[in-house]
Amino acid sequence: MLLLLGAGRAAVLLVPFRRMAPVVGRQQGPCPWIPLLTPRQSRRADQIGRSVRLAARYAPWTANCFPQALAATAMLRLYRVPYTLHFGLRHGTDGSEMNAHAWISAGPVKVTGGASFRQFTVVGTFYYAGAR
Repeated sequence: MLLLLGAGRAAVLLVPFRRMAPVVGRQQGPCPWIPLLTPRQSRRADQIGRSVRLAARYAPWTANCFPQALAATAMLRLYRVPYTLHFGLRHGTDGSEMNAHAWISAGPVKVTGGASFRQFTVVGTFYYAGAR
């Protein structure tokens, strides 16, 4: 998982988002869509989320929300678990600056990013529907 976080951090720093977008999923727009999961997929999404958060805690580089989301997308795709990657914005505490955030949800599971729907306005969504 630490290697995926490192790859995610490198991608954030080196790859333009327009090149990265097809890898993270299909663009949905600012719709907060969340896929339905089987109980097995929910358990797997929860395990992946815990693994990503644990690895991010011990990473020797900045492993904030976007590298965590990229690592989680790789693992969720590997296990064919449907997910949605959300990008959100909110005003900073002083009202002048904007804060950006990325988070992943899979059914009822908050894989990365915590309870972000309450704090951020969704401005973009990418999804992966799982195995077809």
